[in-house]
Amino acid sequence: MTEIKSWFESSYIRLSGKIFPGGIIKTLQKGVPDPINTWNENSAGLSIHSQQLVRYANNRFQAIVDMENEQVKVVEKKSRKIVKRIPFDDMTTATVWVCKVSQDGWLSTIGSNHELFDDSFSDRMFQDFFIHSLQKASRGKKPDRFDNGVFVQVPVGKIGQSVIEVKINDELHKVFTIKKGKPIKCRASKPLSYKKWDPTNPLAKWG
Repeated sequence: MTEIKSWFESSYIRLSGKIFPGGIIKTLQKGVPDPINTWNENSAGLSIHSQQLVRYANNRFQAIVDMENEQVKVVEKKSRKIVKRIPFDDMTTATVWVCKVSQDGWLSTIGSNHELFDDSFSDRMFQDFFIHSLQKASRGKKPDRFDNGVFVQVPVGKIGQSVIEVKINDELHKVFTIKKGKPIKCRASKPLSYKKWDPTNPLAKWG
């Protein structure tokens, strides 16, 4: 049994099957009260991503689970016509943030009122903790701060904008515009890792 099938057996798609920018649907386990009209109504639950959902991220369509055929159907609301069938095998769990594009195109998670997401730390903290080290590392100089985390970079033409980051795993990140959910070219790397800059440090084995 696939991870997605197993999850859908005990869960349902929230918010009437709404498809969010970046090809995201939100799910919640059966029996858990749906937090509609609360502060976290759109961020609650597990995020499921499929590249095939990206083009349907607007109010014209909704997602419906079809357990019998192990797929999610995309339905046009007005006509009730099925416009896409997406197998569970083409879907994956994901972590989703709204991010601000900082200097040199690096993404920093920010506090946001966007309807889907809650965020972990402010752009100001990102500036204080990481941006100068990232800039030094980009020039081949030893950074002031090491970190084994993955950092994501987009074209510098996006600096100052807020975007949606979808993390599939450490190696695979996707970035989309907020309003229309258009893909943005990105690169994920570990430019501040202990393995690269301080290989004798015990933390290097995790980098």
